[in-house]
Amino acid sequence: MGPVWPAAGDHSLDFLEHFGGLKHLRVHLPSLTTIEPIKYVASSLETLELVGFDKPSRVSLSPIQNCRNLRSITLVRLPQDFDVIWQLPRLERLSLSGYRSTELRPPKPLSKLRNLYLGFGGMENLELLDMTPNITSVEILRTKGLGDLLPLASLTKLQFIALGDLAQVKRFPDCSRLKKLRRIYLDTMNGLEDLSGLAQAPALEDFILVNSKAPASLLAPLVDHPKLKRVALGLASRKANQEANDAFGDLAQEIFGTEHELFRLR
Repeated sequence: MGPVWPAAGDHSLDFLEHFGGLKHLRVHLPSLTTIEPIKYVASSLETLELVGFDKPSRVSLSPIQNCRNLRSITLVRLPQDFDVIWQLPRLERLSLSGYRSTELRPPKPLSKLRNLYLGFGGMENLELLDMTPNITSVEILRTKGLGDLLPLASLTKLQFIALGDLAQVKRFPDCSRLKKLRRIYLDTMNGLEDLSGLAQAPALEDFILVNSKAPASLLAPLVDHPKLKRVALGLASRKANQEANDAFGDLAQEIFGTEHELFRLR
């Protein structure tokens, strides 16, 4: 691990001139106004996190365009020159917080992308997923305006879905084409009314639903799923939770605090 500076005060990334060959960089310096010195490690950088800027709209992402070996990038509310992200040829993991769906329109498919996180923005739609044909995991958390999950249904290589606090989502599309989907994690999805579409996923093994006000009847389509191995429930009503656990029988497990309690796919 390299040196760590306090977040307060004026800083620059000029020190990167002396870190040739650097592969991993996380920047959380609120007063920072430019990431231009990233040019010094552009040829070697593989993972990059840029978070916590006081004035994010003033920070240009253009220096990233030369990071041709970048495989993973995390960005929080950095809109200026965002299109350079679509030019990264080896990008496998993309984590975006504080963006709107209108800002996320790649000009061509992101064929290398495998993992996508979207959080805390305005995702009125998931059109971005139409450009991610080989994606294996999708995580979406607290994005305003999102109600339609239909684009998920065409991601045939998808293995893992995690959704959290999406109040307008009422149902899943028909997931019968998702033959590799094996795990789904739902947290505070209180608008859900129908899981019959999800029940069509032929290889689903793990189903986790927590912090939910849902009645036990919501889970009925999944009770006889032939591939389910584990079900973990955290319903608001103890009565509903017990009723649902009884319906699933031996599949119902207490996984919290174990290796299976993971919002992310590992």
